[in-house]
Amino acid sequence: VLLEMTLRFAVCAGLAAVLVACGGSVAPQTSPELSLPPAFALAGMPSPQSQRVKQRSWMSPAAKSIKRLLYVAGTLTNTVYVYDYKTRALVGQLTNLSFNQPEGECVDKQGDVWITNWQGKSVIEYAHGGTDPIRTLKLAKFQTACSIDPTTGNLAVGTFYGELAVWKHAKGEPTNYSSGKCPYMWGPGYDNGGNLFAEAEVTSTVFICELAHGATSLQVVPMDWTINFGADAMWDGKYMAFADQAFGGGQIGAGLYQATLTAEGLTLAGSTPLDDPCYYGYTDVIQPFIVGRKNTPRNDRQGTVVIGSNNPCLKVVDYWSYPTGGTPTTAIHTPDKVVMGSVVSIKE
Repeated sequence: VLLEMTLRFAVCAGLAAVLVACGGSVAPQTSPELSLPPAFALAGMPSPQSQRVKQRSWMSPAAKSIKRLLYVAGTLTNTVYVYDYKTRALVGQLTNLSFNQPEGECVDKQGDVWITNWQGKSVIEYAHGGTDPIRTLKLAKFQTACSIDPTTGNLAVGTFYGELAVWKHAKGEPTNYSSGKCPYMWGPGYDNGGNLFAEAEVTSTVFICELAHGATSLQVVPMDWTINFGADAMWDGKYMAFADQAFGGGQIGAGLYQATLTAEGLTLAGSTPLDDPCYYGYTDVIQPFIVGRKNTPRNDRQGTVVIGSNNPCLKVVDYWSYPTGGTPTTAIHTPDKVVMGSVVSIKE
C-alpha cells in the first residue's frame, strides 16, 4: 500500500490509497510548503524510517512528576514530542526504532499512553513520563487511532479496512470486528458504558457504527444530524463527541458534535467549531482530544479544553476552550511539519 502524505488535502495525513471512499474538499494550496509529496516511494524519496536521525528517547527528570503531559505524534520525523501541558515547554521525546509514521494516540486510566504506528503496524504503550516501551501489540493492517474501554480496560484500534481490533485487557491477540456496512472507519472512541463508536464513510456519506458493550457485531446507529467529512470520536466526560473535517457543511473548517445515546440512536446535544485564522481560516483537525480532570476512561465531567493538530498550519497544535470552541486560546509549535494524534496523560 502506498501512503499519500498530504494534509486533508490527503484526507488522513498519510492514510494511503485505501481511502478511495473518502470525499471532502481540498484546501487552497498557495504555499509550496503545504504540498507534501504524494507517497514517499512515488516521489522517489526515502521513507521516514530511513530518514530517521539517530537519537535516543529522552525525558526531563521532572517529567514524571508533571501532572499533565501532552504527547504529540510527529509523522514525518517518526518522533513523539512530549510537552508540559500547562507551560507548553518541551520536556521529552520518544524515538522508538519501531515508529514508522506514528498516527493516533489514546490514554488509559493510569495515564499510560498508547501510540498507534501506521506503517509499523503496531500499538506501543508508554508510562506517564517514561522513555521505555511497556508493551507492543502487533496488528497486520494499517491503523488509525485507539481508545480504552473504561469498563474492562480493553484496547480498541480502528483501521481503514473496515475493522475494529479489540485486545482484551490490552494484551495478547486482538479480536477483529467488521461489517460490510462499516467500511473505512476512522479512529474509534468508547463511551462511559463501554460502547464503542466509529465514524465510517462511503462515497462521501458519513455514518456511525457501534460495537455495543458485550456485543459481537457492529451495527449502524441512527443519528439526527449530518457529519460531512469523517474524523475521530471520543468521550468528553459527558457526551460522545464526533469530529467533522467539514463542520456544519462548510469547506474550510473543522469541529465537533456532542451526542447522547438513546433507544432511537444518537441525538445531537451540542457542537464546537474549531477555528484558526493562521491559514486563510482553514482548519483540519482529524484527531481532537478533549482534556478532562481525569484520564479519559475515568473522566466523569465534561472536559474544558480540546486540543488538536491543525494540519493546514503545519507544526501547530491548538488549544481551544471546550465546548465553546472558536479561535484557539494558545498553541504549540512542533519540530515536525505534519503532526497527527495528540493526547494528555494525567498523573494519578
